[in-house]
Amino acid sequence: MLLRSIQGKKTRSLEIPLRLVLTIPFVLLTVGTSGLVGYLSWQNGQRSVHDLANQLIQEVEQRAETHIRAYLETAHLVNANHANALALNSPNRAELEQYLCRQLQLYPKVTATHLSEPNGNFLGIVRQATGQLAVHDRQNAISSAIQAVALDQNCRRGQPLASPGAFDPRDRPWYQTAIRAKQAVWSPIFAWKAAPVISTNAALPIYDADGKLRSVLGTSLVLSDMSEYLRTLKIGRSGQVFIIERNGLFVASSTTKEPFITNGRPQRRSAFESDLPLLRASTAYLQQHNGKLENIRQPQQFITKFGRSNYFLQTIPIADPRGIDWLMLVLVPESDFTDQIHANTQTTILLSLGALLSSILIGLWLTRSIVRPIQYLGQVSLALSNGDWNETIEQRSSIAELQVLNRSFQRMADRLQQSFDRTQTRLNDILSSTITAICRFRITEQGQIHYEYFSPSNADVFGYSAEEFMRDESLWRSQIHPDDRDLILSKMPPQSDEGSFSTEYRFYHKDGTIRWILDSVRFRRDETGWIVTGVAIDNTARKQAEQALAESEATKKQILKAIPDLIIWMSADGTCLDVIESENQPTLYPKLEAIGKSSFQLLPPDLAQARIRAIQQARESGEMVAYEQQLQLSNTLRYEEVRVISMGDRILVMVRDISDRHRIEHLKNEFISVVSHELRTPLTAIQGCLGLLASGVYDQRPEKAKRMLDIAVINSDRLVRLVNDILDLERLDSGKVELVKERCNAQELIQKAVEGISAIAEQNAVRLSIDSTKLQVWAAPDTIIQTLTNLLSNAIKFSPPNSTVTISAQAQPDAILFQVKDHGRGIPIDKLETIFGRFQQVDVSDSRQKGGTGLGLAICQSIVEQHGGNIWAESILGQGSTFCFTLPNRTGDAS
Repeated sequence: MLLRSIQGKKTRSLEIPLRLVLTIPFVLLTVGTSGLVGYLSWQNGQRSVHDLANQLIQEVEQRAETHIRAYLETAHLVNANHANALALNSPNRAELEQYLCRQLQLYPKVTATHLSEPNGNFLGIVRQATGQLAVHDRQNAISSAIQAVALDQNCRRGQPLASPGAFDPRDRPWYQTAIRAKQAVWSPIFAWKAAPVISTNAALPIYDADGKLRSVLGTSLVLSDMSEYLRTLKIGRSGQVFIIERNGLFVASSTTKEPFITNGRPQRRSAFESDLPLLRASTAYLQQHNGKLENIRQPQQFITKFGRSNYFLQTIPIADPRGIDWLMLVLVPESDFTDQIHANTQTTILLSLGALLSSILIGLWLTRSIVRPIQYLGQVSLALSNGDWNETIEQRSSIAELQVLNRSFQRMADRLQQSFDRTQTRLNDILSSTITAICRFRITEQGQIHYEYFSPSNADVFGYSAEEFMRDESLWRSQIHPDDRDLILSKMPPQSDEGSFSTEYRFYHKDGTIRWILDSVRFRRDETGWIVTGVAIDNTARKQAEQALAESEATKKQILKAIPDLIIWMSADGTCLDVIESENQPTLYPKLEAIGKSSFQLLPPDLAQARIRAIQQARESGEMVAYEQQLQLSNTLRYEEVRVISMGDRILVMVRDISDRHRIEHLKNEFISVVSHELRTPLTAIQGCLGLLASGVYDQRPEKAKRMLDIAVINSDRLVRLVNDILDLERLDSGKVELVKERCNAQELIQKAVEGISAIAEQNAVRLSIDSTKLQVWAAPDTIIQTLTNLLSNAIKFSPPNSTVTISAQAQPDAILFQVKDHGRGIPIDKLETIFGRFQQVDVSDSRQKGGTGLGLAICQSIVEQHGGNIWAESILGQGSTFCFTLPNRTGDAS
């Protein structure tokens, strides 16, 4: 092919120094690449910020909305339970008080539940700020004032409390709203008379068969509970969540600001007049954008500016058919995501400028080292082109490639004249017989280019006819793929003096496709200039086949590696031919040791015999044969599934480890068996008692009937405890419980556990003794109190009357040791470890006599281990037991 770059004309075109040709593109490429990379990095950063912000806000909204809807639905669920209970029977006032108290204990998030009658009577159970329950009782026939009495854990009345005052429930908003709606409804948000809080009531009117109002059920939710939950949400570094009503009144937020101000009684705040600038600005923005807040019926997303900062603002309506119609606002500052990106951008710019300066300096140095030897070679080549074959070329460069080029010029001058005639003869023979693309052109001493010949097959290979090539001397060079062009041109004269080369390159065919060209080029110099001959074929089909084969092989290897099976190729007699090892499947022998050996050399005799039988069966039936085997590997019993497939003379054996499947199946069966037994026992007792009552056997014996009911209640409580313990243990083992640790006073933890269990101790005539301590521990307080409570409960159950249970905490070098010591019957040595397992008890009769579930110690062990501590038991039969556990001590915690 003819190269325009070596064409010389009498009328010279613009000449550019090689130094600039090498330096300027290098600098431009560096500048352009750095700028493009920086710009794309900035753009991707911005997109990532928006995507991350939207994802975070949507996740927070979904969690918050789910929690709030569940929280609100709880109140109506409580009312529905009350209505069902009242429909089944008509309890007296004492029974109703006990029922409402038990219901409130089941729902810790409910603040109060009550019943009001049309005659003004009122009965309610209220959860006080301390967590203690109290009954508020108003009997209109006796007094218009509310009588308040504290309730213990068994819902028995205790000390009288200060009366919240006189009020008529029929005047309260929730009562009037329920009467008007005649169905389950939410009351307007209102302030309590008894405490400085605001709440909303789920109200449900109850009518008799004649449509006459019997009572109004109410369940109160204090809205500060929603604010407490919103504060637990992590929304970037400083994101906030607000909930407002459609009229703009403040409901809840993730800030510490209460949604009301206290001036004698709580007074609601308006978001439009809030002292929270962000809430006030976002509410005004939404009203301006939508006309009024009532028009927001679908979730909306905005990116807006409040003050000097940009914020992501998301709104979502929260409504239900019973009267709730709120808006939730989530705001996250854009700076929570962009600060680090801006810092990285500045660093990238500085690094790019440094790289640019370094590239320019290196380019100048390289240009100087290359240009001078090439200028000398240019002078020598000019002499050779003028026919001076005897010109001697001196070595003026230390660059190996330029030295090779110098020697090549010298050899070319010596041999070109001798090989000209022989080459001409060979060329004539090729031109007359080949079907490939052949071309010949000459470069004269004056630099003029003359095309002499193009074979007809040029149009098939390149897509362009001989006439098109001759009309445009730069056509061939311009259609070479840019990534291959420099390499091809560097091998052509005058850049190269080797005389011939073969190469592959990509060429833009006339039809627009890219073709792979295999080109063999020869060139020589005679008295008139350069004579160049090229022979080219279309190599596209072979390159595509090679690429497809390489991709296929690579894909096959990746697939085989990803398959969780050990793949073995075997002969019909069970000899190993090849092994494709899996990363997840252990093998008895390395691949190189296994190839060529029989099954009896690789496997135990029984497994080898099973393998041979499967191979014979697969060959006879032509179908896949599958079986399972047990294998002792590294002192571990493994279960494997083997599949054998006959494929002509070769046998494909695939081995998969199914040990986990067997272990999981065993654990599942064991768990189902134990749980079924534990559930069946109380259910059988309940069924028997209720069956006797239903049969009427004890209709005339009320004391026996009451005894049957007591037994049913006891077993029902046991069933509830069992289910709760199973759920607690599952949550602990699954990691769903996140331990929020803090520095705690060991004395306070012990005291709270003792207070919670003291009633049981009094019932069993057991005295609780606390050894005073001032130790500090790093722990999640609620879980440690639960652990101490479980240990104390066990100690009380198994202690004789008038005995003492001692609780203490002692400092150790790196831990805090807690001990619960009793004087009960003791524990056998062989049971000291097993009792911490699920459903494990020293005596199987303990479950019936003592009321335990067999899960308390397992829960204790899970809690202590999640704290990084240990738990164990020490015991002497007949003298008592001591349960101990340790909590790791952070530096400075124990003081």
